[in-house]
Amino acid sequence: MRDVRALLTLGRWLGPWANETARPGNVTRVARLVERAGSSPVKTWVYRPQGRIERAVLVCSGVHYDGPADVRLDRLCRVIASSGVLVMAPFFGEFMRLRVGPGVVDEASAAFGALLEEPDVRAGIRPGIFSISFGSLPALRTAAAWGDACSGVVAFGGFADPAIAIEFALTGRVQGAVLTERDPLNHCVVYLTLLHDLPLSIQRREQLERAWLLYARRTWGRPQLRRGDGHRQVAQAVADELEVVDRQVFLMGCGLVPGSEEPCMEVVRRRDLTWMDPRPVFSQLRAPVTIIHGADDDVIPVMQSELLEQALRPHVPVARHITGLFGHTGGADEGVLGGAKSALAELTTMSAMLSALARLGRHT
Repeated sequence: MRDVRALLTLGRWLGPWANETARPGNVTRVARLVERAGSSPVKTWVYRPQGRIERAVLVCSGVHYDGPADVRLDRLCRVIASSGVLVMAPFFGEFMRLRVGPGVVDEASAAFGALLEEPDVRAGIRPGIFSISFGSLPALRTAAAWGDACSGVVAFGGFADPAIAIEFALTGRVQGAVLTERDPLNHCVVYLTLLHDLPLSIQRREQLERAWLLYARRTWGRPQLRRGDGHRQVAQAVADELEVVDRQVFLMGCGLVPGSEEPCMEVVRRRDLTWMDPRPVFSQLRAPVTIIHGADDDVIPVMQSELLEQALRPHVPVARHITGLFGHTGGADEGVLGGAKSALAELTTMSAMLSALARLGRHT
């Protein structure tokens, strides 16, 4: 019965009929610092619902300069919490600097340990982990590290192969084959992630990093800049504020110079990317995994969900759901329920997805 109530609550707020600007009013949010020996503390937001807490969930966000403060993620955390869940969302330092780095795994693991110690997480509650996009890396590695203490993982828009993720982000292709139209605004994330290994002459590294961050703040969340040439004007305005010697590298990082993908692909060919690959720890997993992926994801292609399922299946129970209802950022796509057959299929998939989320982090 508790799972049914949780499912109905999640469906009310996350279904295609929901008002995406509305948010539950029965949830409070507090900031908490998670101390770490020998490292700086991890800032987290903890969401508490009114009434008895039935479950606990760690939410691992993806690459975004606002982290959990992104209004979409803050709303999602409130929605999950409103179904009787204590939610903890850590602010990943490297993700907020728009780079994928190994430090996010340590931050996620520390946050999971702190979630276990929360006073409201009573005996018998085994927290689960929900991840978005590249948050699947710290989510799956943390689940593996904590073993039986983790009850399950739900990964939305996650990835398995870092080389494929990088090639697609740069070119929209995988091994030379065009899959679907990519979001060009993520080009800078690859450059920031690989910056220290790129065979390029850079004079003002910190200034260059800040410029890409500024470019992202001015372009992300603006769908009209994802298509056509609109982002070029924004990039040029930012480039004009840089030292002349670094302007070309900046524009390369925005994908606006022909051949700008090649320095990054050269790094991929010669560098060990194990630190960015979740798969080596899958043999240590004990928790079931649910994979959810948008059919037309233009940031992490849907084929990554297949690779993730194949890599997980020998080790843990895994379910995979492909949906047209939600894109990479989670917003409902218009027109997807145009036909009765399509509507039934999508609503069935949505029910399965919400059911997995309603069970996540349950009491044993």
